[in-house]
Amino acid sequence: MGVVEINVVRDYANESAGHSFPTNAIVSRFIDNRLFKIDGNRLIAITAKKVWVKENRTILKTSQNGYVTELSTTCSV
Repeated sequence: MGVVEINVVRDYANESAGHSFPTNAIVSRFIDNRLFKIDGNRLIAITAKKVWVKENRTILKTSQNGYVTELSTTCSV
């Protein structure tokens, strides 16, 4: 069984926080996290979208500002 690592770098003071999860773990809560896409050399917030996380079949819903507002584990694709 593998391990998935998540590293979050905050905008203030370059603080970061890391977590490791077993491959089949379900992360059930995101607080104050934003999703971004890379466009050339810029990061652009993913706004008002649903994002499917292939590894654990979770769907994240983002707000108009790109913050994760909802988490769903019902995807069966």
